[in-house]
Amino acid sequence: MRFPSLPKPLFGVSKDWKQCSKERLVIHIDMNAYFASVEQSCRPFLKGKPVLVSADPYGTPKGARSVAATASYEARKYGIHAGMPLFEALRLCPHAIVVEGDARKYSSISLRILEILETFTDLVEPYSIDEAFIDVTSTAHLFGGKVAVACEIKRMVRREFGITCSIGIGPNKLIAKMASNMEKPDGLVVIEKKDLPEAIWNLPVDAIPGISRRRKFKMNLMGIKTIRDLALHPRENLRRAFGIVGEYLQQCAWGRDDSPVVSISKIPDPKSISAASTFFKNTSDSELILSALFYLSEKAAVRLRKHHLRATVVGTWIRYEDFTSKGKTKKLSAEVESFEKIYHHAKEIFKENYLPPERPVRLVGVYLSGLSTALFEESFLFPEIQKREAVDRVLFEARQKFGIQAIFRARSLIGKQQVMID
Repeated sequence: MRFPSLPKPLFGVSKDWKQCSKERLVIHIDMNAYFASVEQSCRPFLKGKPVLVSADPYGTPKGARSVAATASYEARKYGIHAGMPLFEALRLCPHAIVVEGDARKYSSISLRILEILETFTDLVEPYSIDEAFIDVTSTAHLFGGKVAVACEIKRMVRREFGITCSIGIGPNKLIAKMASNMEKPDGLVVIEKKDLPEAIWNLPVDAIPGISRRRKFKMNLMGIKTIRDLALHPRENLRRAFGIVGEYLQQCAWGRDDSPVVSISKIPDPKSISAASTFFKNTSDSELILSALFYLSEKAAVRLRKHHLRATVVGTWIRYEDFTSKGKTKKLSAEVESFEKIYHHAKEIFKENYLPPERPVRLVGVYLSGLSTALFEESFLFPEIQKREAVDRVLFEARQKFGIQAIFRARSLIGKQQVMID
């Protein structure tokens, strides 16, 4: 989620950098072509073949709106990359095998991988579904050292799941992540603190996580092509071009990062929750859009309940066929957590601001903010409300046990069938 404030760095350097620079041992684990590797492991006949994992390979003609969520390394040889439209990927590699993604399977394996990592330290931070950091500063010696820990992780992951991972070891999260990107697939790279910053200076500037294609282009125009160029560039010029983020990126160019590895139990609650989906086909059908809002409100409510939170702001946004977007939020007089109330407000916002749609709609979303912890269970006076709350509770518990796709309200299913990217 992005907030209307300064861009949040992926890592960070505190104001007290000199006082916070004690030696650490951080390991970054990155699963190789994760979704595709899992599918190849589960279906041995796919091994050695170009595989594309798609959210919806068959729902639209020629997969016109689908994207390749990931591609196996055999497919990447043809120039295919994650996020590429499926029709374009198939044009580059017509014989690629398209597999429908299974989010429940990938999440389940990801959680089991985290359990493996927790055998080496309690400081395990999930970074995404296929990446994690661990801090073994205090525990590496118990397992024979940092390299021995990394080798054992690779062995356990391969044995348990039949997939490989690339591992980077460094004195902080930033360097560990950069190291894991240096050798793929199945790599193991160690960057020592004493070798910094020279160990990274010859890399292209976008080897620093968080430097997008657009930002790289702007830096190249400024004569910044390598990390060395960024490190030695006048700070005032970076500040003028990129704001405070420019100074942060220059600190990264020197290999500086003192952001902690935050264990799962200490990850803070989200500041906002959203759910959005893209339609299979652009639509101006108000009932169809409301059905999608119904489905997305239910998803947002499940996420809210998962974190034991309530919201005081509900919003909706839409993206038109020309990719322009509009969004509206509503400040509520009372906290909400139930699906019914969230959908009620989302529907009101839509009807007041977007009805009828001025042009075909490509995407619709629901947004919740002003979140606070639910400290007590609401009791309802009227039986009808009690029944609806009981339904919400049963749906939530079923999804917790069997996955998000396990059960839906009937109208949610109608909305879900019309959208492709959740």
